[in-house]
Amino acid sequence: MDKYLQFLISGIALGSVYSLVSLGITLAFRTTGVLNFAQGSFVMVSGLTFITLRDDMPLIPLLLLVIALGVLLGAVVERIAIAPARHLTHESLVIITIGLAEVLRGLALLTFGDRTKYTDSFVAWRPLHVAGATVSMQTLFVVLGAVVAVVVTLLALERTRLGRALRASAMDSDMSILCGVSPKMVTFVTLGVAGGLAAIAGSLLAPVTGMGFESGLDLAIKGLFAAVLGGLGSLKGALWGGMTFGLLEAFALFAVPTYSVSITLGLVVLLLVVRPQGLTSGTGARVGAL
Repeated sequence: MDKYLQFLISGIALGSVYSLVSLGITLAFRTTGVLNFAQGSFVMVSGLTFITLRDDMPLIPLLLLVIALGVLLGAVVERIAIAPARHLTHESLVIITIGLAEVLRGLALLTFGDRTKYTDSFVAWRPLHVAGATVSMQTLFVVLGAVVAVVVTLLALERTRLGRALRASAMDSDMSILCGVSPKMVTFVTLGVAGGLAAIAGSLLAPVTGMGFESGLDLAIKGLFAAVLGGLGSLKGALWGGMTFGLLEAFALFAVPTYSVSITLGLVVLLLVVRPQGLTSGTGARVGAL
């Protein structure tokens, strides 16, 4: 029983991070109709930045700095790569995001080196023991941090003027323009928010798994699968998809560690065959319901 509880706890922690990645991808997809393959690279760059500066700064200022840099990275990418190509087809924009992912991967290799880097947990407290399972404090920070980030994001979308503008643009871009909402502003802010979510995910994940210049591709694939599994275009679906993907991966690691990734992706494909619309029946880009 304790083994099953252990993999359940691990799955929840992984799922929390994947939910953040999936949420960033879904936000961009809702407002632009484009799958951002660079989201995993945002997480990777943020995680490596966190690890590099970990010994030189207190934890809270470092987290705030990494989040600010993540927002800046997302905004800069939108300005220099997405905005100038706005007139192109969605397929062309997807190719651009793939190219951006490769550029960020190369820059990370030059800046941080080719070795996977690791860092200590946020605090050096002893792990908790629950019903025979061991829960590290970093695992609790991962879950708590992801929950806070998700709740703040959803509340901002629901209750702030800017959030309502983003939702209006996702619901009906033409009508939102008539109401004074700028599509350029919406895309700019959305990519900034996606970068901030990626920074939180990278900072939470770095002490758990480490981070290397090749981590971005793995995170992008898992985040995209989670978004599709949840129902592409649904924010709540992104959360459910990320959590489900994390639990499936933890189960695969528990059952067959060597082929865990292949088994996880295979299980996701089987779920999508049974339920092609995803767990929450997402309806694609520019949908109004959360």
